[in-house]
Amino acid sequence: MKKNWLFALISSLLVLALAACGGGEGDGAASGDAPSTNSVEGTVNMYVDGIDKENTDTVLKSLHPFSSQHVTLRGFYDNDFAQFDYDVEVVSLEVVEESDSSAVVKLVMNKTLVEEKAEGKNELKEGEITQTLTLKTKGDEWLIDKVEE
Repeated sequence: MKKNWLFALISSLLVLALAACGGGEGDGAASGDAPSTNSVEGTVNMYVDGIDKENTDTVLKSLHPFSSQHVTLRGFYDNDFAQFDYDVEVVSLEVVEESDSSAVVKLVMNKTLVEEKAEGKNELKEGEITQTLTLKTKGDEWLIDKVEE
């Protein structure tokens, strides 16, 4: 009985230690260069990084929780990530307008198809994709409120 309790305690401590240091994920978080929502550019880079890594959670972290497109974009990217594997990189990122609480960004990203994984309802989109992103602040964060192609 004491061995089981001790094993559970050690396992719990190990899980807490891994969670505190990021769990050893290889996404650049430990090196301090992971995109964050502290700036307009950081939020846009997080959005693109989420698309490149096919990580819906990362894409959603870059979106404003009150965005009218939140549910639509989640569904789109869930489907897109199930269908296609892309390499995605930023070609250009231009802040067109910026105030204390909002910004408009013209984003050009290059999407190169690596693999078509499954049939689905999303249309294949590769090459240079231009999007206009409208960002709003939420506290100290910049978050995407609207995505237009």
